[in-house]
Amino acid sequence: KQDVGLDIGSMDALLALTEQRGAKIGMQQDVYYGDEFAARLKAPAFASHFDPVADAALNSRKTRAGRILGFFEEKVSMQYQIKTNPDFAGLALHPFTLHNEAVFFGVSRQVSEAVLKRLKEAFIRLEQTGELERIRAQLW
Repeated sequence: KQDVGLDIGSMDALLALTEQRGAKIGMQQDVYYGDEFAARLKAPAFASHFDPVADAALNSRKTRAGRILGFFEEKVSMQYQIKTNPDFAGLALHPFTLHNEAVFFGVSRQVSEAVLKRLKEAFIRLEQTGELERIRAQLW
């Protein structure tokens, strides 16, 4: 929580902060963080700023123990974890966004094309009107 106000407006600012603090940023192995991040991660100098883990649960413990500065995670999931999971006590969401990705829903292949079309239209409508954000705010 004490670092939630850090001035991180870009990936380069984040890298500078990791150098200044002498602490890496946690990330989950084999998770897609966007094209730019994936391309930059191929460079050893860039990759050296990150601490990849196979088990995402380790990141919260490492952050609380001061072993890493923080970690990347999906916003809604983190809101829920911070509110309900003791392993996330003392953590907060920083407003820096690494990558935005669309939300996907899985449906049975047995759903008709007409129903699938209605589901897609409803989702777009909920997203455009801001209703999804209001629902999320009520949940967490």
